[in-house]
Amino acid sequence: MLKKILFLRFVMIKRLKSLLQDPQKRKRFLKFGIVGGLGFLINYFSLEFFRGYGIGESLAGLFSYIADASIVSILKNPSAWSAALATEIAIISNYTLNNIWTFKEKKIIKLSKIISKFLQFNLTSSGAIIIQFIIIGFATIIFGDTKLVRLLFLIIAVAFFIVPYNWFMYNAVIWKTKQEDENLN
Repeated sequence: MLKKILFLRFVMIKRLKSLLQDPQKRKRFLKFGIVGGLGFLINYFSLEFFRGYGIGESLAGLFSYIADASIVSILKNPSAWSAALATEIAIISNYTLNNIWTFKEKKIIKLSKIISKFLQFNLTSSGAIIIQFIIIGFATIIFGDTKLVRLLFLIIAVAFFIVPYNWFMYNAVIWKTKQEDENLN
């Protein structure tokens, strides 16, 4: 187990060094971080909006018949649903800003391609929705449903799970060009 952790650490450090040595990749990663930071703020304020105005409660109410002791009782958690909705709002914002700014040299402009890539982006980002639903849902069950708990566990979810996942998916799937495919062959 320790060997796997050390190997993963080695790979991550090597990729980070590679990223920092290439000025274009470094600039793109900085933009990715700025867009992600804005997406985080949109996510957090949307989460509190959906939670504060009872939208999460409405969705959670659909699952009120589930027993509290069940593992699927998370489906009754209003903050989990609010987090999922907020994540979708942030996904829409991030797709738009990343296409216009972060990956502008690979900008998607054809309407049919914008739609298909947005659907693909949304599909690849569904991992973020699931991650936040689970992390915020269980955190609020365990530690109490407060703004501080929601914020703290949103930060944990985004920083440790979603950012690395999204960076990989955006580069490997969404804004990957045919030229990059040809360079691999």
